[in-house]
Amino acid sequence: MSTADRLLEWASEKGTGTWQELKDAWQWLASATHGTPGRDPAGAAGTVLSNMIALGYIEIRWSDKSWAVAPPTITALPNSGGRGFLTGARTRALFALDLSEDTDGWGTGKFADEVDRLALWLDPVRQREAPTSVLIASGSPDDLEELADRCGIRFTYSVSAQLARMLPPLTSYVELWEPKPMPEGFPLERFDSERLRWVECDEDEANRPGLYRATTWSEHIHTLVTATKQHLRASRQEAVYEVLRWEGRDVIQYLPEDRELWVPRAARLPLMHERVAVLCSGQLPYFKKWQRMNGLTYQNVPPEIADLIARSLSQHLGRDG
Repeated sequence: MSTADRLLEWASEKGTGTWQELKDAWQWLASATHGTPGRDPAGAAGTVLSNMIALGYIEIRWSDKSWAVAPPTITALPNSGGRGFLTGARTRALFALDLSEDTDGWGTGKFADEVDRLALWLDPVRQREAPTSVLIASGSPDDLEELADRCGIRFTYSVSAQLARMLPPLTSYVELWEPKPMPEGFPLERFDSERLRWVECDEDEANRPGLYRATTWSEHIHTLVTATKQHLRASRQEAVYEVLRWEGRDVIQYLPEDRELWVPRAARLPLMHERVAVLCSGQLPYFKKWQRMNGLTYQNVPPEIADLIARSLSQHLGRDG
C-alpha cells in the first residue's frame, strides 16, 4: 500500500479535520515510509492533497481551511463498457486495499466481499502522488448499482456529467475576488499569455493590466490587475483563464479519436474542472506534448463534457483530428 493510500485510509477513518492536520498526517506517513522523521522527503504534500480533491476523495472549504472526506460512491465511467470507479471514503470496514503479492485478491472488507459474490473484477490502477484508483469491471451499470446497494454506499451513472453541467462561468469566480493591493517587497512575476509562462517583472510593470504573482516566504500570492487598475487577490488557475479570455487566446484542445482533453501545463484546469475531467476515467492526467508544448492529457472525456469544461472557462474548444 502506498503512502497516499494510507493517507486516504487515515482521512476516511477520521472523517474531518483541518488542512494542517491533513498535511501533518501526510508528512508523518511519508517520513515513516522513508525513514526521515519530521520531514516530507519529496515535498509532495500539496500535490497529493490536490490530486485527492481531483479524484473526489476529499472536499476542502477554503474559507477556514478545513476538509471532510466525501461519502463513498461508485460512479459508472462514461463509454467504458460497464466500468466503474470507487471514490470517496475508503474505511477499513468498507475496503482495505492490499496490493502485496502474497494476498489472495485485492483487499478485504465489505466491498471486496460483495465484488466476489457478484463475480465482478477489480482493476486497481496505481497513481503517481495519489491513492490507487479502484476500478470495477462489470457487465453493465446495473451490476455496479447492485454492488453499491449491497455495500450501503452511493451510486451514480456519471458524476462527471453531473458536475460538468454545474460548472459556473468564469465571471462568477472573478466576482468573488477581493480587492487587495499586491504584496510589497517580494520578487514579482507576470503571466505571459502569449508564451504561457511566468516571467520576472518589477513593481512599476506590475501596475499594468495582467496577472502577477509574488513569491513570499510560504506561498505564491496572485493578483489580477484589471483594465481600470483595480487589484484583485485571485486564485491562480481561474485567473490564468481570465487573462486568456482578455487576450482572446484559446488553449484547450480535444482529440476526438482518442477522447482526450489536453491543456497546457501552465494553464492547468481549476480544481473543480479538473475533477470533472478526472472522474471520466478515475485517473489523473498524464504528461504529453502537443505542438511542442508541455501539457496534461485527461482520458476518456466525452465531447459534450469537454465542451462544458471549455465553455465554463470562456474557451473555444480546439479539435485536433
